[in-house]
Amino acid sequence: MNYNEDTDTTAISVKEPFKLTIPHLNDMQAKKNPFCKSSSLETSLISKISIMTTVHKNFHEYEGEDQVIVIKIPCLPRPDSVRIPIPEDNESEVEEPISDDELKDADELSTTKEVITGRTSVSLSYEIIVHFNTMRNMPLTLKEEVYARTVELCNQPKGSSGKTLILDMDDTLIHTLISSLNYSKIRLDHKNAKIIMYKDEDKLTLYSAKVIIRPYALELLKELSKIYEIVIFTAAEKCYASAILDLLDPNKKYISYRIYRENCIIKKRAVSKDLRIFKNRDLNNIVIVDNTISCFADHLSNGIHVPTYYGQENDDSLEKVLNLLKEIANCSSIPKALDERVGLKRLYNHFIKSNYSQ
Repeated sequence: MNYNEDTDTTAISVKEPFKLTIPHLNDMQAKKNPFCKSSSLETSLISKISIMTTVHKNFHEYEGEDQVIVIKIPCLPRPDSVRIPIPEDNESEVEEPISDDELKDADELSTTKEVITGRTSVSLSYEIIVHFNTMRNMPLTLKEEVYARTVELCNQPKGSSGKTLILDMDDTLIHTLISSLNYSKIRLDHKNAKIIMYKDEDKLTLYSAKVIIRPYALELLKELSKIYEIVIFTAAEKCYASAILDLLDPNKKYISYRIYRENCIIKKRAVSKDLRIFKNRDLNNIVIVDNTISCFADHLSNGIHVPTYYGQENDDSLEKVLNLLKEIANCSSIPKALDERVGLKRLYNHFIKSNYSQ
């Protein structure tokens, strides 16, 4: 098999002809491997070779000269990033998550900007400003995109309140240490650090990663599982995310459902977690907690933003979220309650009006 970079084709020389069924592009994207080599050429080659291994071959008896079959394989678009920890052997590079808050060092995220909302002035962190700017350029979500990712939960939500709590995982409940981030200005919470092992299903390779559990994360899961139906909705791949969720909830007592990357909608370089995929849940009874506001851009009234967690000590953000979620558990409408107490939708509208209106 010879790959020609100029013509973007792969030539296969065979003595026996075979029929080829090339997978649909969407099927190939669904199976994309998050682990990739550093150079663009190697990445391209790996993508094409991995596609060829999925081609179905039906051989037939044949005698004759060698035949050359040239198959033109389209280049797959570069997959949007997702947090996957770097393997210990450092032989592969891993993309950082789609999280614009990591474009700056952690200390820069504390910088603020004053935004006038009515008669009051509100300070926005750099992190929130980045998310709001990302949301401005996100395309609308098509109904077909939502339908393709529909999830049907049990008829009755678990928990005494009848409400469903959607929780992000990476940088919300935990932080996975990766070498490309600068931790020199952060005092890491090593006492809450754990080592996880997980297997990449495509390569059948075992990897390890160091994970720091955010303060109050375990308390939040334990206490709120009595009140809410808890769903983890992460943009991470299943092999990696499952290992972390088994660490957080080893006996599967607190987390009712685990939803992974395949149920996210990719919009340019942003990830969208559209709450409408839960077709048998009322949006009035759903709340989402995520460190990336643009993930729930279509449902700002249902969302609570939590600052990105980098593994620092003495973080109390989840304690505040825990208290807020207890407070609104028995309200008649989650969006109404959060609009009054958090007001992300109102804040975003004022931000756009203050900065981009003519």
